[in-house]
Amino acid sequence: MNFALLFCAMLPFATQVASVQDEQAGGPRLVSGPIVGHVTPLSISVWVKAAEPRTVRLCAWPAAGGAARLSVQTATTEEADCTATLVLSGLKPDTLYRYSIDFQADAACAKQLARTAPLATSKNAVTLAFVSCAYEDEVTGTAWKALAQREMDLLFCIGDTPYIDTCDLAIQRRRYTAFNSFEPFAAIARRTPVISTWDDHDFGANDTDGNLEGKENARRAFIEHRPNPSFGDGKNAGIYTSLRHGPVEVFVLDARWYASTAPSPANPAAPTLLGADQWAWLCAGLKTSTAPVKVLLTGMVWNDAVRPNKTDHWGAYAEERDALFAFLGRERISGVVLVGGDIHRSRILRHPTDESVGYPLLEFISSPLHDRIIASANQPHPGLIADFGTPQTWLELRIDPCAPALVTASLRSASAEQLFEIALSAQQLSPGKADGQER
Repeated sequence: MNFALLFCAMLPFATQVASVQDEQAGGPRLVSGPIVGHVTPLSISVWVKAAEPRTVRLCAWPAAGGAARLSVQTATTEEADCTATLVLSGLKPDTLYRYSIDFQADAACAKQLARTAPLATSKNAVTLAFVSCAYEDEVTGTAWKALAQREMDLLFCIGDTPYIDTCDLAIQRRRYTAFNSFEPFAAIARRTPVISTWDDHDFGANDTDGNLEGKENARRAFIEHRPNPSFGDGKNAGIYTSLRHGPVEVFVLDARWYASTAPSPANPAAPTLLGADQWAWLCAGLKTSTAPVKVLLTGMVWNDAVRPNKTDHWGAYAEERDALFAFLGRERISGVVLVGGDIHRSRILRHPTDESVGYPLLEFISSPLHDRIIASANQPHPGLIADFGTPQTWLELRIDPCAPALVTASLRSASAEQLFEIALSAQQLSPGKADGQER
């Protein structure tokens, strides 16, 4: 499906938030943002795009009052498309802060809130939301507005957010700016931390792999416009990252940059998906993680029950996927759930990993937030629990270390509200037992 042409046809219906500016006409202004990015127990990060190279300052103070304002500043540059991510440290854990960018009007700042992350030892529940496949149009805007009514601690954009379909740097930058400026999304992003990965259309082309020419431009634009904790190897490859938020650690994987570019570290006779560096990073992170729940997140799906002729899925790299599952079993790593997007259907599947992992891995697919459903993606799978060809859909994971259900996963939509829910206890996510309680 040519989503580039589809999006061009939709452009007349796209809307963007007006630039934020001070009371003086022609004064300094933001083209896009602010967007809350990675938060830790002691810091928050905020992304902005200015109209011109200039110094920008982030100020924050406890929403409850009674403390001095803290601030940090940096400069935007033409080289980075006038974008900047400001990281403000010295804050308190699990605390709500108000924040401002120095040349914003007071009315805008009054609505801007960000909460620092809870400590790793926190027993409080957290909720994560996952979205993929989003346009800047009225239909997707309705979905964003419905999602805004939900209480969530983190929002994950897991691919085709936005649709770009080229590695031309100027177009990449324009598309990220349009997506970040789309008011229904921006209203959430001003107060909810947003973490992202890419899939094929934001990487640069439909159903593509790491051999895509110009992918370095896609990485550059992603880094400029996405306030993630880190980006791949930190030098010139990949965008993978991870973060801890109370009882959950999320491993945000890059299933595009390295795909089919080298032999797999799991089996030299097969092509890699993650690449040797990301593979080593992931295995080390999983082995040392103390989080009760570990989410493995990619833009693509983990199974191979996909529409005919589709080649970009974990099933096409089965040796590496199965080696990862075997690693989980050898290291007796509990609490793992799988999340993917991409296929324009929302699904829940059970992987038969009782022997390799010690418990069946559940895969949650969240797609799409827009209204383009692909009927042929409803393929049979022996572990299929539920399938929904429902537009404007997203996934929520609630992690509660003190509840009988350690993880409660629900698929929701703007039109049908809750589509499905399944609860998993800690025992069901540990080597030994299985089968969630569906309701």
